[in-house]
Amino acid sequence: MNSFFDLVGFEYKKILKRKSTLITLGIVFCIITMSFSVMVIGNYYVGDEIYENKYEAIIKDRNYARELTGRAIDEDLIMETQDAYSKVPNKVSYSDTPEYEEYGRPYSGVYRILSSIYDKDIRNLDKKDAQNFYSLRHSLVEKEINETLLSNKSKKKLIQLDSEIKIPFIFEHTDGYQRFFSMVYITGIMIAFAVAICISPIFAGEYSSGVDKLILSSRYGKNKLSSAKIFTGITFSIMSILIFMAYTWLLSMMVFGFDGGDAPIQFLFPLSAYSISLREGILIFSTCILFSIVFLTAIIMWLSSKFKSPFGVIVLTSVLIFVPMMIHISDNDIVIHNLFHLLPSNMIFVVNVFSPILYEFFGLCIEPYVFMPIFAVSATIILLPFTYRSFKRHQIS
Repeated sequence: MNSFFDLVGFEYKKILKRKSTLITLGIVFCIITMSFSVMVIGNYYVGDEIYENKYEAIIKDRNYARELTGRAIDEDLIMETQDAYSKVPNKVSYSDTPEYEEYGRPYSGVYRILSSIYDKDIRNLDKKDAQNFYSLRHSLVEKEINETLLSNKSKKKLIQLDSEIKIPFIFEHTDGYQRFFSMVYITGIMIAFAVAICISPIFAGEYSSGVDKLILSSRYGKNKLSSAKIFTGITFSIMSILIFMAYTWLLSMMVFGFDGGDAPIQFLFPLSAYSISLREGILIFSTCILFSIVFLTAIIMWLSSKFKSPFGVIVLTSVLIFVPMMIHISDNDIVIHNLFHLLPSNMIFVVNVFSPILYEFFGLCIEPYVFMPIFAVSATIILLPFTYRSFKRHQIS
């Protein structure tokens, strides 16, 4: 066993000694840091004059939201929001007005939730509208579900799940969590590409350098070293994504606040039928990202065991990562739609993970956020033995 972990340590040294590894991981760190920096550097204007800088705006909005935290989004709070916004000028750039700053902005967090449900201007809401907020939302959820081509069983399941959501919603400041959901997508894609660069040479690099002659003729070349390389590739990818996701989470919370973990995911996706808190949503989404990266790593190592040069592996992996981002598959064909969303880079997109389009087979109706990690782990387990045998059977030219 000691010899196995000695080999793992040797493989880690090879990865970490490459300049490409250090440069790539450094670039990922810089991109994440800069993405947050642009959110806090700069100014906001009212008219032609500087009103506040971005960081002051974040603090002010957080304080406003905290004043409303704990209140139910019910008739009283909805009508308070309506009254506040009725004092704001009805024009496109209303957020630049002093009236918005004084009256509307303290309720902006509630306004964002309401505006996603009502099809009329918040200023024009009446008490009946306020009383019907949750019934209106549920009817919109039902309509969205019934317009899909899901089976009746899936539709009934989703509608039942939505009816189990606890109402009324309790307002909380959720900017930290919402920023994490949006920013971790960048983190996931960057790590996916970084893993492609760092792991591609794990087998192909030995072929191109000619070291395969020594490795495959050595005592452990065809057995322990193959396993050590696979173990190294998987664990390196896991540690990389966990470290950078943790960094993204820490920046999100430090800049925008740690509040809001108990808020429902409907604050992020108002018409979601899932009864999940934002804290649970982060854990679920992070798990999907983690296993999508593991799945991608398995694909990379399999390609690396087949190709004679890391360059070809990087090119093909880049296509696998970035091309799906440019393609939209309609849910009119649910099978193709769901298969397409099982590609690694599609499992990193939060909208796909919490999609209402369930996976249906053998009479089961499974939520995407449940099926995706199960599929990724299963596909990885199936693929790794092929990688092991491919390197073991490699013929030295």
